[in-house]
Amino acid sequence: EEAAATSDRLIRNFVILSLLGAFVAVAASIAASRAIIRPVTSLVRTIRALLQGDLSTPVPHTARRDEIGSIAVSVQELQRALVSNRELAQEREQKQAELEFIAAHDGLTGVANRKAFDAYLDTTARAIGPDGELIFLLVDLDSFKPINDAYGHEAGDTVLKVLAQRYRNLVRPGDMVAR
Repeated sequence: EEAAATSDRLIRNFVILSLLGAFVAVAASIAASRAIIRPVTSLVRTIRALLQGDLSTPVPHTARRDEIGSIAVSVQELQRALVSNRELAQEREQKQAELEFIAAHDGLTGVANRKAFDAYLDTTARAIGPDGELIFLLVDLDSFKPINDAYGHEAGDTVLKVLAQRYRNLVRPGDMVAR
């Protein structure tokens, strides 16, 4: 009887200690989840958002002084680098567009230059085919030198700019004014 009672008591103690150990393990797991898993998960979400282009996503946990904080600061540096790269790419695209415009347009009047006109003529001629009609008007400003001589090059430039703008106002969409 004494052995059976001791055995029952040991079994009860074992079950109680096992339950207590399981409770401690669950509590530790919850604490670990709050301390490690949730912050890491939120940082992973932030990284995904950044890589998908949402560069305004706030980076959490940067104030922490542990490994999570170090990772968060690294993610913040990644964010700064991505923002900087985006700005540089936009600036490069803008400069590229400006260079393409400059390469295809007259610097004084802003209308297409000869290179752009030749490309337009080739494209349009191919589009209409051998039986289509292509009409263009060539305007030659005779005796323009006396204007520059009498009134100066600024006045001559102004005349060219005004004429270019007037021609642009006259043409239909899809037509081209070139110098």
